[in-house]
Amino acid sequence: MDRIDALRLLLDVAAAGSFSGAARQRGLATSTVAQAVDQLEAESGVTLITRSTRRLVFTREGETLLSDARRIVSDWDAAISAFKDDGVLSGDIRLTATNDFGRSQLRPLLDDFQSRHPAL
Repeated sequence: MDRIDALRLLLDVAAAGSFSGAARQRGLATSTVAQAVDQLEAESGVTLITRSTRRLVFTREGETLLSDARRIVSDWDAAISAFKDDGVLSGDIRLTATNDFGRSQLRPLLDDFQSRHPAL
């Protein structure tokens, strides 16, 4: 599991208040959520959540990471959404063709294409 997904699961655990609640929301096994949190704890070298049979309590370090995770996941989602296709084509198109073929075959097609995509 990559770090962004692990951070998302950490946010889900905080929102749900339990590993099992976060697992149900995501359709995952509770052990998968626990492994993601264990991975984050191993990488950071600190305990993020104090666990008991009745409840979870985020440590000071866990609260700090939770705050940072909200920002990181939000920034990641914003960056990825900027790459999604919004239907607008822009930029230059360069073609190489003979003069006769360009005038007789490509010109009508390119005129129509450019009228549908004026930013090209």
